Amino acid sequence: MESWFKVDADIFDNKKMKIIRSMRNGDCMALIWFFLLSLARQQNDNGYIYATEGVAYTAKTLAACGGFRPKVTETALGLFQEYNMIDVEENGYIYIVGWAEHQNTEALAKLKDHDSAKEKNRQRVAKYRQKQKQSNVTDCNAECNDKNITCNADVTDCNAECNDNVMACNGNNKIKKENKNENNHYSNAKCNGTSITNLVVSGSGNDNDNLISFWNQNITPITPYIAERLQTIAKEQGELIAMQAVTITAQQGKKSIAYCEGVARNLASGDMQKPKKPPDSFKPTDDQTDLDKYF
Repeated sequence: MESWFKVDADIFDNKKMKIIRSMRNGDCMALIWFFLLSLARQQNDNGYIYATEGVAYTAKTLAACGGFRPKVTETALGLFQEYNMIDVEENGYIYIVGWAEHQNTEALAKLKDHDSAKEKNRQRVAKYRQKQKQSNVTDCNAECNDKNITCNADVTDCNAECNDNVMACNGNNKIKKENKNENNHYSNAKCNGTSITNLVVSGSGNDNDNLISFWNQNITPITPYIAERLQTIAKEQGELIAMQAVTITAQQGKKSIAYCEGVARNLASGDMQKPKKPPDSFKPTDDQTDLDKYF
C-alpha cells in the first residue's frame, strides 16, 4: 500500500519554518510538524488528526506517540495554531490547514476507499471463519450427542437383556427346586459320627441339573468348570453316588471339587465309614483354575 505525503522542496526556506527553527527547541518543534503531517497521512481523513474515532489527541498523548517532551509538544501546538498551520476544532481534532492544496486528495481518496474495501473484506473473511469454526463445533457436539444416544441405547438394551436372563434363570432355579423337593427324598446314615444325607433320586427330572443346582445353592457359585467336573463324576461313578458325594462335601464345609471327586471314589469303592480326602500325590488337571487349588 502506498503511504506517502508531499512536502515542498523549499520548506526550509519558508519564513514560518525559519522562525520556528530559530526558537529554543526549534529543531524539535520542526520535527513535530513533520510528525503531524505523517499522522494526517496515516489517518487519511482529509487532513484531520485524531487518536481514534471520537478520541482526540492531546499534547501529552502526541508526545507519548512521537517520543517528544510534553512541554515542547504543547509549545509547538500553540505556535502552529498561531501561525495558522493547524486548527484545533471543538471536539479536539487537529486539522492541517491547506492539506488539500498540497496533497493529491483525489489519489488519497482512492487509497482510502481501497483501504476501506480491504478492511471490510478482512472483517468479512474473519466473520466467515468464525462462523465456520462455530459450525464445526456445533457439528462435532451433535455427532458426539448422537454417539452418546446410540451408546446409551445399546447399554439400555444390554441391561434389559441381562435382566430378562436373570429373571429366566431365577425362574428355572425355582422350578428345579420345587421338582427336587417333590421327586427326591432322603435317608439318614451314620458316617464318622455325623449324620449324612443319602440322596435317592426318583422321578423323571434331570439329575445333572439337580446336582449342579445343589452345588450352586449349598457350596459355591457354580462355574462352567465345576459343572463339567460334576457331570464327569455322575457319568463315571453314577448319579446316586455323585449326589451323595456333593451332599457330604456340603456337610463337611468343603468347597473344592477335588474333595468331592475323592468322596465319590470312596463311595464307589464301598468305603462308607469315613470319606477319604484326595491323596497327597493327587494333582489337579491342567484345566483346574488357581482358585480351586486353595480349597
